[in-house]
Amino acid sequence: MGIFKSPLFSKLRKSVGNITMYELDGVQVVRAKTWKNDRQSPAQLTQRARMKAVKKLTHSLADAIHTGFPANNHSVSINRFVSQNIGLMNPDENGQTVYDISLLQLSSGELLPPAVTVVFDREKRNLIFTQERQPLHPLSPDNDRVYGIVWAKEEEESQVFPLRQRCEPGTTPVQLPTDYQNCSLEVFAFTVSANGKKTSRTIWLGSIKPTQ
Repeated sequence: MGIFKSPLFSKLRKSVGNITMYELDGVQVVRAKTWKNDRQSPAQLTQRARMKAVKKLTHSLADAIHTGFPANNHSVSINRFVSQNIGLMNPDENGQTVYDISLLQLSSGELLPPAVTVVFDREKRNLIFTQERQPLHPLSPDNDRVYGIVWAKEEEESQVFPLRQRCEPGTTPVQLPTDYQNCSLEVFAFTVSANGKKTSRTIWLGSIKPTQ
């Protein structure tokens, strides 16, 4: 706020932009307007909660994100993952963020997703990925590589396993790390082109509980 005396501005009462001029007790006063910036609006709080939740996922899924969103800079891969998945995050009235894990995308691209399933071999404590031969298609070249992603969500860890090429039907056993033996696992898959630059969308293969 400024206080001054000047015959040029005598009795002036006016607002210009963010400046208001008026007379108070015979003195001219200049005051800057204050603008309300409500950073606690429901929409802003919801968006912040969504961003916090999706960024938390990037720590335990970093290798999968780097493979599924190929870029020269890992920050670009992270940003693409966040952009792809932030809309899935739904904060509830208790401050918890929930989402449909089957819709989570660890990759994004024009290639066709793989034809692959997974089961848990309880005797050998292995995951068995089974791939089918896919028909030739411009968006499913034979030399695409299929990747399986195993996410121990509660432990906030994940691993990426290269499987077979798209043209190779058959099974691929994957030995689980020791610290994955007693936790719930989420399993995903996607394909990556031979040059590593193109990907498919992610498919969720299911939840596996080795202890059950």
